Amino acid sequence: METTLQKNIDRYMDLKGIKYYSDLLYEIGKLMGKTRPEARMFSEKEKSNFSKTLKGERPLKYDFIIPLEKIFGVPLAKLLEEQPYFESIDKDDIPFLKSFRYYAYKDDPELYEEMDKTSTIDGDDIINNSDEYNKYFFDYLIEYRAFNGLKHFVYKHNFRLNALNPALYQTDDNSFVLVTMNNQVAKFVIDSNDPDIFNRVFDPFEYLIRFSYREMDCIYTEDQFIEAIVNNDNIFNSLFSERVYSFEHINKGAEPKDGNKPDIHCTNPLLNVCLDYCLKDVSKYENQARKILEYGKTYNQKALANLVVPHNECRLDYVGNLYVGWKCYYTNLIFTDVKSVNNETIDKLIASLPTLEKNN
Repeated sequence: METTLQKNIDRYMDLKGIKYYSDLLYEIGKLMGKTRPEARMFSEKEKSNFSKTLKGERPLKYDFIIPLEKIFGVPLAKLLEEQPYFESIDKDDIPFLKSFRYYAYKDDPELYEEMDKTSTIDGDDIINNSDEYNKYFFDYLIEYRAFNGLKHFVYKHNFRLNALNPALYQTDDNSFVLVTMNNQVAKFVIDSNDPDIFNRVFDPFEYLIRFSYREMDCIYTEDQFIEAIVNNDNIFNSLFSERVYSFEHINKGAEPKDGNKPDIHCTNPLLNVCLDYCLKDVSKYENQARKILEYGKTYNQKALANLVVPHNECRLDYVGNLYVGWKCYYTNLIFTDVKSVNNETIDKLIASLPTLEKNN
């Protein structure tokens, strides 16, 4: 007996011009990230199981849900309805109030603006409630590579890493953004290839400078995060920057002897984390390491020349912040513990960095 799922899939296959289930499975395989040969093999392997699913003998595999929705342009719930579903499958005609995952699917800036006018879609809170597949709205932004949605959240809602707890993300109203694919958020942001978005979401100045006394068990020192940065030219090049702070913003109780409290210039502290990562594999990251070291040589000279404290009174912490005792005083430096990587050019540049004592 023909099931409802089979009837609806047959109808949409006909509308889409897909003749055989093997062809549908091939398209599903491609949307799951398989190469064309892999998708063909996948199609042959899954043909029997898919036939049993259509007959109601096996449940529909979870991995098939999003690809089927993409192919047919309708939510799975509609594929399971007994009554024929005659809404157009043209992507451009899908009503934006159908389900919040379709905001991500269409990734239309105008629809995100429309989304802001209501706190719910289909009765569910957009940010903090999951859908029938236990997935959150931001999961779909990641899954559909919805970079317009990312921009909307960053520029309209100040989406960013929480400075006090860098395992969480928040918006401008201090609401935490729930996401099941938390380990994919950073890759999604970096893959946007937009330095401004990256530096708004992950502001290393705010975390690594202001909270540098914390243990470095956070995203800023995760190898996958740093690897993605050094392999993205636009994001990596954006790190070569300085920021000016008021004396009170940086210092934690330190008082200059002459009472003068000048503005403090700091360089991006993430450069030191990237440098240490690059020095682990100079054969692969020589260009990036050299660029940081050459920049550091010039920057450090300028920073140290502006000190009014003897160098022997200063210490460096693990991200290159310059301290007097335990109080951050004036600046941060490009710094590494590595002494040699058996590369003459790199070793000379390392030797040009300051040799101040480093705090443990």
